[in-house]
Amino acid sequence: FNIDIGGTASARMRLRDNDNGTYSVAYTPEIGGDYYISVKHNGIDIQGSPFTVSSDPMPREGYLELYRSMDPDFGRMVASNMLGTQDKNLEKKKQTRKEKKPKKQMEWELNIKLLTGKNLVAKDTVAEGTYGTTFSHSSDPYVVFSLAGQQVRSATIEKTLNPEWNEEMNLKVADRMQKLQVEVFDEDKDDEDDSMGTAAVSLLDLVEGQPKTVSAKLADKKSQGDPLDVEMGDITMVLTISPAKGSVNTRALR
Repeated sequence: FNIDIGGTASARMRLRDNDNGTYSVAYTPEIGGDYYISVKHNGIDIQGSPFTVSSDPMPREGYLELYRSMDPDFGRMVASNMLGTQDKNLEKKKQTRKEKKPKKQMEWELNIKLLTGKNLVAKDTVAEGTYGTTFSHSSDPYVVFSLAGQQVRSATIEKTLNPEWNEEMNLKVADRMQKLQVEVFDEDKDDEDDSMGTAAVSLLDLVEGQPKTVSAKLADKKSQGDPLDVEMGDITMVLTISPAKGSVNTRALR
């Protein structure tokens, strides 16, 4: 968890973990003006960050009272600093707070609503007609979503290159820097399933609680990233990310 403040002048800042999933922050600009506040968790700006505020200078008595209200040991801390001595009880309290309990890492729940596939590649060729002289090309596609060692799979839609799923799945997210891996397969009953293309979807631009429709273009797994990639159709889905239960509530910081 990180907060940066910049603007007209330096700003004194005090941050306290309330040990309940919220933080208290006090900052005191030296002079009035516009200030920019960036609030990040796991290196990612929370929704609405950076914020812009205009401030008038606070008298010294004002911010002393503010700090005093945030820390019951404020008076003893000031006395210790003025005398240049170390208050062993205060140091012991600080150490106890650090060791009290491990900090909960921010986690999210990713809801995936798989909608459709379009113009997927054909992997099956079937002879038709009385003499088997005509052929049709199709696939039996299903989708596998992978993220940080987790996998979920959709149902198989038979004999189509434009499947409709309308199916929902969920994954846990601990690091939003990791991408959601998407791979489409053709199901074969008597042989190994064939890959029909892969895609990687970023989670960084998802806003908590707001569904986003994503169209992922598929590319050949062996040549992905090559500028000469052959398009293999696309998969449309709706992604919604929400804080997992017990995680830090970033909304309480706004």
